[in-house]
Amino acid sequence: GQSKGVAIAYDCRRMSPEFADEAALCLNANGIKAYVFPSLRPTPELSFAVRDLGCIAGIVVTASHNPPEYNGYKVYWEDGAQVTSPKDVMIIDEVKAIKDYNVVKTMDKIKAGLYNVIGSDLDDRYIAALKKQIINADVIKEMGDDLVAVYTPLHGTGNIPARRVLKEVGFNKIYVVPEQEKPDGNFPTV
Repeated sequence: GQSKGVAIAYDCRRMSPEFADEAALCLNANGIKAYVFPSLRPTPELSFAVRDLGCIAGIVVTASHNPPEYNGYKVYWEDGAQVTSPKDVMIIDEVKAIKDYNVVKTMDKIKAGLYNVIGSDLDDRYIAALKKQIINADVIKEMGDDLVAVYTPLHGTGNIPARRVLKEVGFNKIYVVPEQEKPDGNFPTV
């Protein structure tokens, strides 16, 4: 699994990019490749990345349903699904076994040949995979100019990919709620 690597995504919660980098550098210090998104991405895209890149696992640093002062840390396995028993217990047992955080290996990103930034080509493959899920493309073609929809990303990560895929498949009247459009780790209007 070391050479297969781990894909890492994060959302807009405070310090999520920094926690994602720390996770990657810890993996790197232990000889494990890390594939890190350069900016926020939705959890389903992380699941896709794990499978598309052939990774052994994935991590999402996320607000999830935590109080504002906390980030969540979700782990996915090579099938793109969130880990279940017994892997979840095995991971937590490893975390609990750490008695001194000063012994946890980490390294400098500049020295880390195992640190990989995920390129926009993966975004393109993800959008293409989403578009393959359309069941009635002829209905979209017929009604795409007439259907009006309001979308809210809820200050989260879905804004760019959701709007992109809706536009590319032919929905031309998608309006985004301005008060909830921009990522905000405090989710002030939710």
